[in-house]
Amino acid sequence: MFIRILFFCLVPVGIYLLIRAVKLIQKSFGGKIALEISYAQKNGRFSLSQEGNYAIWLKGPLFRRTPLDRFVPELYHEQTQRIVPLYRPWTSITSNNGSTGQLRLFSFSAPAGNYTLELMAGSSLNDFKTALARMIPGKEPDLAKFFIQIKESRPAYYVFFGVVLILVSAFCIIGGLVLGLRG
Repeated sequence: MFIRILFFCLVPVGIYLLIRAVKLIQKSFGGKIALEISYAQKNGRFSLSQEGNYAIWLKGPLFRRTPLDRFVPELYHEQTQRIVPLYRPWTSITSNNGSTGQLRLFSFSAPAGNYTLELMAGSSLNDFKTALARMIPGKEPDLAKFFIQIKESRPAYYVFFGVVLILVSAFCIIGGLVLGLRG
């Protein structure tokens, strides 16, 4: 009887872990937005109030051709007129709400200050993906429907740990119910 109670206690533990996992995953996508411009605008200015890690995201409608193979962002620190180096992430991080999606394109570290973002001719994709994108037929993307966002960046391991926590919570909830009813 005591063992059954212990197994049933796994259910609330699993629910708690599930809530924590969802919050952790939301944290990885939900940084403050420092700038949002449409691709049609081509440039924008913004200020960062504190030093930190940031990311450049593409936001646009799902299942449409994107302008990623036409433009590449360049970021300038206004006080020093230096180009801020942008790094491609190792993994693609995406999110969507059913009608619009977001894709993390680049990440960078920057001190507090004023910055200018310009969309230059080029490609935000690697060479293979650029060639593949240009081979696929389709009409030109409507630049006014696609946006570039600069957000505070969270480490990619937040998503990894969130997924692991979801799996552990599922094991606790299902295992607690099955073993509690069986035992």
